[in-house]
Amino acid sequence: MIQQYGNGAIEGAEIHGDANGNNIIDNGETNLTSVDELDANSVQLTAYPNPATDNLTISYVIDGNANNARMDVYDVLGQKVTSHALNSNKGQVNLKVDNLNAGVYFCSIKVDNKAIRTERVIVK
Repeated sequence: MIQQYGNGAIEGAEIHGDANGNNIIDNGETNLTSVDELDANSVQLTAYPNPATDNLTISYVIDGNANNARMDVYDVLGQKVTSHALNSNKGQVNLKVDNLNAGVYFCSIKVDNKAIRTERVIVK
């Protein structure tokens, strides 16, 4: 337990510095919260046809909590070219790609704004 007295005196903790000059206070306490996190194995992502010329179909299956899930498509410069909310754990997104420049794009499934799985697609 940390006790604080007056103008910044701290008792019951260790204070360390890191290589960048930051102070780290270790109070010896650890609070754990159980959170079901998704990993790359929790998401199946298939894009076809690949390469695509006019339309691209992206099929996905999310094993776990798909709240706040979305699919973003990025170009090779990291610019987001489209984004779609995913309203279920399983489905398809159909994209018209005939208006995109030919090249490599990345379809990324994100849950709670964390990229879980990314698939490379080619537009001709």
